[in-house]
Amino acid sequence: MRYAALTEEFIRNGHEVIYITSSFSHIRKEFRKVKDTPSGLKVVLLKTKSYSKNYSIDRFLSYQYLAVSLNNWLNTVSAEPPPALVIGASPPLETNYVLAKYCRKNDIPFIYDIQDLWPEEFLKFLPAKGVQRIILKPYFSMAERIVEMSTAIVSILSDFLDYYKTQISDKPNSVFHLGTDTTKYQNVADIFLSDNKMKTVIAMGNSSYGNHLIKLARVVQHFTDLKLIIIGLNEKSDHIKKRIENEKLHNIEIIPWMAETEKYSGIPAFNAGVILFAPGSKYAFPNRAFTYFAAGLPVINTIRGGELEKCIAENNLGISVNFGEENQMKDAIEYCLNHFSVQEHQRIQDYAKANFDRADIYKQYYKWAIEIANDQ
Repeated sequence: MRYAALTEEFIRNGHEVIYITSSFSHIRKEFRKVKDTPSGLKVVLLKTKSYSKNYSIDRFLSYQYLAVSLNNWLNTVSAEPPPALVIGASPPLETNYVLAKYCRKNDIPFIYDIQDLWPEEFLKFLPAKGVQRIILKPYFSMAERIVEMSTAIVSILSDFLDYYKTQISDKPNSVFHLGTDTTKYQNVADIFLSDNKMKTVIAMGNSSYGNHLIKLARVVQHFTDLKLIIIGLNEKSDHIKKRIENEKLHNIEIIPWMAETEKYSGIPAFNAGVILFAPGSKYAFPNRAFTYFAAGLPVINTIRGGELEKCIAENNLGISVNFGEENQMKDAIEYCLNHFSVQEHQRIQDYAKANFDRADIYKQYYKWAIEIANDQ
């Protein structure tokens, strides 16, 4: 959605856009087909290999293949007029390294858009982190080199810019959050659950933290008027459901997937939203946070020390607790149920509209990108 929204903004302002992407969809795990495109947009699908697991050698190999395809494509269009600006989404690193070298060689402004910290983020899923850091050292060096070769750096959160502050130095840089379509969410005052009904807490699931979803389900057993809804586990839903049934945990419902249109009307009816992320994660402002805020929910957050915790504390948007601490989670649920009235939910929703609306974010991103291009 990030580049769809940004592409629309460029085309709306009279520019032509070449949208280059992989022939293989990371989200759907299937090969893409180009659909009808609006005037001013050209879509280029670069050939690559498929993969089934996000954290796998096959995914690394797929991106290396993609980088070769990108380099070959750039060579075939070398006779055409060069672009006025190039924006690269990271990850993957390999394609951005190709783009950075191409732009430097041809004196083209290059904006490097950091959306996840690779390879740093891989370390939390790997054993023997010290050894793995040595093995991944070429990728760490590549990531730093891309930042150094870039004209300007953008990120989805300030923590990523802080991570590369030495390499960024005095380069232009800015944060443009992922955001969401805040105006599509139903007004909480119209549908909010009344005080005499069962309270509901939502956890938009991450199957990587199955044990902690079970801990969360156990915490819910301390309440007589609380139901936990876990959404988005997809194919892992049955596994978690069986574990919950085996422990005879009550008032837990699992919804494998929820469409965007259902989120707009359904999520504002919840009382709070939970974000489970492992300690040390560098991905400190996940997409589900924007969903919760846009729906008007106070957030129970387990990501400590990052931009999200600061945002929640400074704007009274919920509470942050330590990952895996059941007593803290119980207290946090009680806090959110007792301290956030309908008016408070409305305030959170209004805050999201003012700060995290996708349309506004990409208008600002577009204007900033044009300034970078014009300054070169």
